[in-house]
Amino acid sequence: MRKLLLSTLALVATSPVLSLSAQAKSFAGNWELKSSELTYHIAYVLKKFTGTSQQAKGKGRCDAKACEFLIGIPVKSFDSGDTNRDAHMLETTKGALHPMIVVRVELPSELNVSAQVSKAHVEFAGQSQDYDHLAIKVEEQADTVTVSGQLPLILTSYKIELPTLLGVPIKDQAPVDFKLTWTREKP
Repeated sequence: MRKLLLSTLALVATSPVLSLSAQAKSFAGNWELKSSELTYHIAYVLKKFTGTSQQAKGKGRCDAKACEFLIGIPVKSFDSGDTNRDAHMLETTKGALHPMIVVRVELPSELNVSAQVSKAHVEFAGQSQDYDHLAIKVEEQADTVTVSGQLPLILTSYKIELPTLLGVPIKDQAPVDFKLTWTREKP
């Protein structure tokens, strides 16, 4: 049993995933958002639904000290599969007055595969919130980096009145899963 445990530990210690996560990678350069998928999750007492957008645009810049990224997502680009629900979401989130969700992210220029975002600033529905220490996953392939994670969005933090179903409001938590693929711009 001990021999099996030692050989398993040796295999895990030499695996590429573990050795990659132990090494910091430098992301110096300019970056452009190549593809995106953002999905919000809403829950009523008896029903849950999601809305997804694949229309985010973004730019980023990393130097020796830090990275800064700017991402814009059109509020109307989220699709829940129900046009009435989507129209109500636009009305509830003041999408006509504030048509874009703007996210600014700052993080160290050297990251491990599992990292913490230093700071994320989100502007949504005419309000803004700062998020610290968001857990993200970073996957790198040549000059392409995919960043994924979840933003723990609280609707009332943005002064959004919670819609109701049969007099019962939706849950205040509306987490947003994100997967963003960035490409390094050629000099």
